[in-house]
Amino acid sequence: MSEINQFQNSEQRLALHLDQTPLAVIDWDREFRVISWNKAAERIFGYSSKEVIGRNPAELINPEEIKEEVGGIGIRLLQNSGSTRSSNENIRKDGIIIYCEWYNTSIVDNKGQVVGISSLVMDITERKKEQDLLLAKDSLLKAFTRALPDVSFIYDEDGRYVEILASNIELLYAQSEEMMGKTLYEIFPEKFARELHKVIKQTIDSGKPQIYEYKIELSTGETWFEARTSPMETKVNGKNTVVWLAHDITASKKSEKKVQELLLEKELILKEVHHRIKNNMHVIASLLTLQASKLNDIESIKSLQDAISRIHSMGTLYDKLYKSEIYQSVSIRDYLSQLIDEVMEIFSQVIEIKIEKQIDDIKLDPKILFPVGIIINELITNTMKYAFNGQNSGLIKVEVKETDGKIKISVMDNGCGLPEGFEMETQEGFGLSPVSMLVDQLDGNFKIENDKGAKNTLEFIV
Repeated sequence: MSEINQFQNSEQRLALHLDQTPLAVIDWDREFRVISWNKAAERIFGYSSKEVIGRNPAELINPEEIKEEVGGIGIRLLQNSGSTRSSNENIRKDGIIIYCEWYNTSIVDNKGQVVGISSLVMDITERKKEQDLLLAKDSLLKAFTRALPDVSFIYDEDGRYVEILASNIELLYAQSEEMMGKTLYEIFPEKFARELHKVIKQTIDSGKPQIYEYKIELSTGETWFEARTSPMETKVNGKNTVVWLAHDITASKKSEKKVQELLLEKELILKEVHHRIKNNMHVIASLLTLQASKLNDIESIKSLQDAISRIHSMGTLYDKLYKSEIYQSVSIRDYLSQLIDEVMEIFSQVIEIKIEKQIDDIKLDPKILFPVGIIINELITNTMKYAFNGQNSGLIKVEVKETDGKIKISVMDNGCGLPEGFEMETQEGFGLSPVSMLVDQLDGNFKIENDKGAKNTLEFIV
């Protein structure tokens, strides 16, 4: 192939390239008149090559405020060969403002003289909008976080500090410039750094915010933080990122500790009060027992025994309260089991009495347990007094069940049963008057009937 043909092919390829490139290719002479204006230039600026060839379109595509600056660039390129790069607004033929990036180069002839300028132009309007939006978001984030009384960090997936925002630098472990670009492992002890990094990983892996409490030693002393993390869509150097907002909760932690100390102190005081009351009851019961031992009158002895058993009932509850960690509730199983055993010990047994207990483990308020305990005390006492006359042995069975918020208590015996014509409302000598009064206090129901012995049933709602 001849040199002429090679040259013609090269020109054709160049012409095809200039025709198809997405970059505007514009050549200017020394008078800033357009020599060439390719199709990309037509598409970007809206002017056809016929409209601009031989003319200076700078007056058409450059806003007024940059004409002087752009003209100065052209003059410098004509005076001294070289190249420049600039970004600026331009005006399309239809009046729409676009943003373009210009690459300008001096055209030099074979004698070394500058004979014109060649420009490559890229329309970066959309890219500029995206950059402006990102900058606006970044500016908003920084302004927002700086306005908060907290400290904010942006970490990458390696635990590296990408951004540090703090209105109160006293809440920072070190100066911002000392931490920026470093990882948690370069700032904190390894164990603590590993804990923080674990939260970052959990945030990224789950794609969900995390909440984490931690404390660190700052220049102002031990400080507690509540961290709230959230994954970010933005990547930095190809790595996922997380925003970490740390709120100082030291004051609330101190208040919480103070409240816990006060609650503990209150619990100790309550335990001491219950302990003293229980001891006082024990003293009273002992005095009554001593007094009963000196009496010969059977009725007087029985009256004192009744009083002693009632005191034991209250004393047992105070004992449970004293040993309990939660004063709002006490186990009815523990309470009644001990109470029943203590009531049985009061009476000197001439016959063998067997006790069966089937008591659900129900937690009840002491306000409810007080009347329940006295009722059980009265019922067991009555049973011991009247149920087994003439018998050599006997059985007392106590059942406590809960169903749908209703408590059912049954005290049964296999004794002689109730006398014929027995009516609870008119019966005297069976100690049932306090039972009726306490059942009303519980807003419950009580009945007593014959069922192979006597059967007492109490029902109430909790």
